[in-house]
Amino acid sequence: MYYAEKYGEHAALDWFHKTGAKLGELEDATLLGASGGDVSVNGLRAGRQVSMQQQRILKASPKGKLFHQFPARIYVDGKFTPEADYIRMFA
Repeated sequence: MYYAEKYGEHAALDWFHKTGAKLGELEDATLLGASGGDVSVNGLRAGRQVSMQQQRILKASPKGKLFHQFPARIYVDGKFTPEADYIRMFA
């Protein structure tokens, strides 16, 4: 049980840091839903409405090692925005 608990904490912190790195600092951030590792967040950044829907996907490497991926769709003012464009938008 200890290993599972430790892995769960690691996965949760990994998700938290990846989300923060993707979105940057938001004002009035609201967690809209969190189910089965999928998360929806809304907030404001530089006066623009930002929304993100992120999934948690469990994968296995060719050697059988399990790892998580956190693909996300980011929207700015209701329009889908690729992550690279989002980063440039607020650089």
